[in-house]
Amino acid sequence: MKTDHEIYQFLSIGPKAFRALTGIALHGAYTFSAPVLKSLERRIDAVFEPKDSNEPVYIVEFQVQWKPTAWYNLLTKIGLYGENNYTRKIKGVLIVPKSTVSWEESEWIAQATSQYLSIVYLEEVFSQLSIQEPNNPFVAVLAPLLIKSDEELQQMAPNLWHTVHDAKEPEETRVVLEQILQTWFFERFKHLSEEEVLDMLPVLAPLEETRAYKSIFAKGMAKGEARGKAEGKAEGEARGKAELLKRLIQRRFKQLPKWAVAKIDKADVMQLDAWAEAIFDAQDIETLLNS
Repeated sequence: MKTDHEIYQFLSIGPKAFRALTGIALHGAYTFSAPVLKSLERRIDAVFEPKDSNEPVYIVEFQVQWKPTAWYNLLTKIGLYGENNYTRKIKGVLIVPKSTVSWEESEWIAQATSQYLSIVYLEEVFSQLSIQEPNNPFVAVLAPLLIKSDEELQQMAPNLWHTVHDAKEPEETRVVLEQILQTWFFERFKHLSEEEVLDMLPVLAPLEETRAYKSIFAKGMAKGEARGKAEGKAEGEARGKAELLKRLIQRRFKQLPKWAVAKIDKADVMQLDAWAEAIFDAQDIETLLNS
């Protein structure tokens, strides 16, 4: 699964997200950043800097696929950050999915972990927090990454959605978490249609009007455009957009009459774009396709 962008979004929410990934509670006020280390053009996955200078800075490296060089990647970033912040106490946190990964590959790294470096097995943190804090939205959103059984994840989907959607968090935080959860469901169930994936989540009447769904819709439109360009023909682009529009109409209005299919198939790209923009406001198919 692709996770880089969503992990960045998730950690950018702040210390609550950091705790859900690492199990580490930050003391005092912290700020998040993801600076590019210009000397080597390396981006740090996340930096949590305390407002109280007595607390340590946490530098995070997230590895979906384990590589033996992961520690050195983290250490490089710690070193480059430390060059400009040499008075700060710095701790490195390496996050990996499973506890099968061993950090005892280097004796000096094993010794360094006692004070300066730590490895977090996300699977273990998730299991513990899921039991201790079943209503924590920051934990719920990680389920698509860590629940092994597709069937189990499908059964959990409605509760996961409600945990995130009903969370007592600022609206902007809930929107980000909802979008991440939806994106990871799409990544996890690539073999299913959009309708089948979205049907797992019980929010779907208002979902079409949320920023999260519109973002997913926009990505789908972009894929349709890319497919059309790859074919090198205007009709290829139109066909990709037409197919996506049909699926969205079916999802939005629970039906797709033959007359609507025929009208969509005859439309050009400009008309398809106009209908796509209007779908969230139209009350019925007739109003939409006559606009």
